[in-house]
Amino acid sequence: MIDPNRLCPGCMQPWPDPGKPCPHCGFSRQQPVTPARALPPVTILAGRYLLGAALGAGGFGVTYLAMDLVQEQRVAVKEFFPQTLAQRTGKQVRPLPGEEGRIFREALRSFRRESELMARFRGVEGIVGWRSFLEENDTAYLVMDYLPGETLMRHMRRTGATYPQQEALALMRPILLAVDAMHRRQVLHRDISPENLILDPAGKLTLIDFGAAREFDLESEENLTVVLKRGYAPEEQYRSGSRQGPWTDLYACCAVLYQMVSGIRPQDADRRQQKDELVPLDEIEGVAVTHRFALAVEKGLTVHATERYPSIRALLADLESAAPAQPPPASSASPPPAEKDPAPSAPPGRRTHFAGPPAEEPAYAREKKINGRTILLTAAGVAALLLALSGLLSWQRSRLQSIVVEPTPAPTPAPTAAPTAGPLDSWTTELNQELLDLMAAYGLEADSLTEPQWYDSAEAVMTALEVGLLDFVVGAEVHDPAAPPEAGYYVVAPPAAWQMEDWGFYTILTADPGRYWEITMILLDEGYYDNDDTWYAFLTNLRDNMENSLYHPVYKAPDEPSADLMEPYLDYWSQESGGEYTLYRPG
Repeated sequence: MIDPNRLCPGCMQPWPDPGKPCPHCGFSRQQPVTPARALPPVTILAGRYLLGAALGAGGFGVTYLAMDLVQEQRVAVKEFFPQTLAQRTGKQVRPLPGEEGRIFREALRSFRRESELMARFRGVEGIVGWRSFLEENDTAYLVMDYLPGETLMRHMRRTGATYPQQEALALMRPILLAVDAMHRRQVLHRDISPENLILDPAGKLTLIDFGAAREFDLESEENLTVVLKRGYAPEEQYRSGSRQGPWTDLYACCAVLYQMVSGIRPQDADRRQQKDELVPLDEIEGVAVTHRFALAVEKGLTVHATERYPSIRALLADLESAAPAQPPPASSASPPPAEKDPAPSAPPGRRTHFAGPPAEEPAYAREKKINGRTILLTAAGVAALLLALSGLLSWQRSRLQSIVVEPTPAPTPAPTAAPTAGPLDSWTTELNQELLDLMAAYGLEADSLTEPQWYDSAEAVMTALEVGLLDFVVGAEVHDPAAPPEAGYYVVAPPAAWQMEDWGFYTILTADPGRYWEITMILLDEGYYDNDDTWYAFLTNLRDNMENSLYHPVYKAPDEPSADLMEPYLDYWSQESGGEYTLYRPG
């Protein structure tokens, strides 16, 4: 019989002395890493499932590690808790009044449907195992097999790994067969990506997250809702008026294969419609695949659905008929590999993947000038934000006109813990780490520009951000908020306006507008923004009216930097809601 008081919430392994950190995973009751809206560890559901630490949290719920006290097995429990539609009172999840409450109830029905669809494929290899569905605390919980390991995306980011053709195909084959089994029963997954594939310690992939799954009928004209993940979703998922079918999941599977062998996330399908810059696998330097394999993946990634394979089985037949690729021959005269060199520039039409264990670098600050404006990016070449864009990505970011790089010695950090103008003070570095830890709890991957963790340099970090290997980066001190948007980046608002006035501000940069909004909403919910600050009210109002095209936000900026910082939020709101806004700039 399991003693819940002697079970570690962090790993569900025996915990001899709960007064000390867990000897298996290091979990400590004094420093738990759990999203603020999660249920506390050791909560028991249905008298059977003992909840542990949160494995992750998203817009519609929290997923926990748990112990099935009856079968004495670890499981995963997904709680329905949409952060914009409900609030927690004790353990109860209370829907907000009015329209939010109605949407909450509709979403809860969809959550039940997710459980029903997943249960259909219980026992299918390659799909996470369904166990149970229960309703408690005025919400619902989906119980699944616990999958040890990490997402394929996190593994590739952490290790810098790419896969040879045959290894990638061997890993993906069970997934392709599982997706084909879904299609045979008229179900689409619609959210296949490296983030929804768990790689276990034995090297096996499993498909998770049926939140976007829907039934389909090839004879029906009924269209499905818009659900997408950039880089993996085909063009039909960007439009509510288009038909989705097996060809939709097939595109996503090929996008995953493309990234596995190249390390590059495919170009977004909506951008490919305007200008297709997706480079065939056999034309990417350093990628060893056969021409036939490259053609099969390329056909699966065709923008127009009618030009793709008709089924997963047809795709798999061509992939398996491609002979194994031979690695590039090594020259006998070549010297042994040296220490990792700085990331080289990628010519137009090609991208190069850089990753690996961090190398120790001297800290310094660099200054960049773009169209007469200046950004100060701190630490170990953080200013490579624009250098990377100019050298590695100039073919994609043609807005950059001129760049001046002037390395200067790093200033001595201030002796106090208070915020100062110093680019490397301990206060800023500590906050950057807190942000990394917080976002990791929500399943978002990042790296620090002050102290790169998974990459060799800040330049490689910025490259990973651009090609989609990282969701965002922290550690930039931006003195001109207008400059990153001009270069195609989004800058997440700092905690309060005073930081801009006194010392610029450290911040988060991301290249994806959807991720930019998601990160801001997480920070808003986690108390990152002072609720007495004007930005808190501004961002909260935008969030609460995201689907209200009749709402007309007005922002009177006290200064130009504030206007530059808030305008992208207004643009994103307008794009999503279809509404209009007014932005008053000073003067």
